[in-house]
Amino acid sequence: MSYTNINSEWEFYYPKVYGYFFRRLDNRLDVEDLTGLVLFQFLEVILDGEKGSRILNKNAYLWKIAHNQLITFINTRNKKTIFVGLDDNFEIVDEKAEIQKSSYYNYRIENLLNCIKQNLNGVDYNIVNLSLIEDRKSPEVAEILSLTAENVRKRLSRSVSKLKDKCKAVWQS
Repeated sequence: MSYTNINSEWEFYYPKVYGYFFRRLDNRLDVEDLTGLVLFQFLEVILDGEKGSRILNKNAYLWKIAHNQLITFINTRNKKTIFVGLDDNFEIVDEKAEIQKSSYYNYRIENLLNCIKQNLNGVDYNIVNLSLIEDRKSPEVAEILSLTAENVRKRLSRSVSKLKDKCKAVWQS
C-alpha cells in the first residue's frame, strides 16, 4: 500500500473513529489520543501483507480495535485517585474510584437534607427519602407506603420540582 493509500485510509476512517470516541468520552485530548492509537494499530496490521490479507472485513476489525481500546482506557482511568472538595480535608479515593466526600461536601449534603426536611413533610418527605436518598424504585416505595406506583411517581415529580426552587440556593452556597 502506498503513502497516498495510507493517507486516504487515515482521512476516511479518522472522522468516524474520532466521533465514536467523542460520543463516549469527555476529554478531547483523550479522544484524539485514542483515535490516533486505534488508527495506527489498524493501519499497521492492514499494511502487513501476511496479516492484512487474513482480515476479511476491515471495517469490523477497526471497530473491534476501537471498542477494545475504549474498554481498556475506561478501566485504566477508573483506577486513578480522585479528590473532591475545596478545603484541605481530603479523603483519598480507593482503587475502584468510589468518591469519598470532603468535609465541605458533607456539610453541603447536610444543608441540603435539612432544606428537604423543612420544605417537605409527611408522605412527600418519605417518598423523596426512599426514592432519592435510599435509591428505591417507585413500586418498592409504593409498597412500603401503601400507595400506587403512579401516585409515588407523581408526588416525587412534584416534590423534586418544589425542591429545585427552594433548595437550589442552599446547595450552591
